[in-house]
Amino acid sequence: MKQRPYTRRRSPKKAYEGYSKRELEKVLDSVFSVFIRLRVANGDGYVKCFTCGAIMLWTKAQCGHYWSRINRSLRWDEENCQVQCMRCNIYMHGNYPKFGIELVRKYGVGILERLDIKSSNVSRMKNFELEVLILNYAALIESMDKGDVLPRMYKNWRNHGTKKSRKQKKIGEEN
Repeated sequence: MKQRPYTRRRSPKKAYEGYSKRELEKVLDSVFSVFIRLRVANGDGYVKCFTCGAIMLWTKAQCGHYWSRINRSLRWDEENCQVQCMRCNIYMHGNYPKFGIELVRKYGVGILERLDIKSSNVSRMKNFELEVLILNYAALIESMDKGDVLPRMYKNWRNHGTKKSRKQKKIGEEN
């Protein structure tokens, strides 16, 4: 009995067809960061740092992670990510002791154990899963009633953060 040679099945064309996983992750990082910052913004667009309490405009704030972004299973977890100022997120390396205390205060005693269990899971997302998350968070952002807080540049999420590679640009110029 002869074996058939392996042939790769073609998938239907998708919204982000032709983009690499790294490019999709970059777009998702951007959309998710805006979602995290806007979910706690007041009507004027101001947010409070989760760890130190500093008040700033949401565009100046950052999306801080209790577990590092290297951990894929918690990179886009809404409980793991909170608004932080640049001082706490970068210069104080996340201000982890205070971050943990504030997580327990916000979500309850079991949150650190839940995040620890989630962190041990292996997460390997496919491109279509990243696309679904991008579209999901973009829809959540658009549904937020924050007045004129969201600038015009963030209104069109399908083109936000996606850049064509050199190869794609050359192909487009030849046609």
